[in-house]
Amino acid sequence: MIAIVPKARELHAGTVLKMFAGIRQIKELPDGYAFQLEDGDDALLTAREFISREKLCCPFFGFELRVVATRQEQWL
Repeated sequence: MIAIVPKARELHAGTVLKMFAGIRQIKELPDGYAFQLEDGDDALLTAREFISREKLCCPFFGFELRVVATRQEQWL
C-alpha cells in the first residue's frame, strides 16, 4: 500500500519546502515541536495541505493548528 501516490509526492515535497521556508520560530514541546508560521491565510492553507498529506504516511503524528488572535500568531 502506498501512503502518498507517486503523482502527489512532488506536490507534497513542494508544500513541505514552502511551509518550512516560512517558519518564524521553533519551540520544543514535551510531546513534539511547535512551528510559528508566517502571518496570513496562505500560511494556514499551506499547513492544512501539509497535514492532509503528511497524515497519510505518518498516521501516528498528531497535528494542531492554533491561531492566537491577541498576538497575531499562527502555530502548527
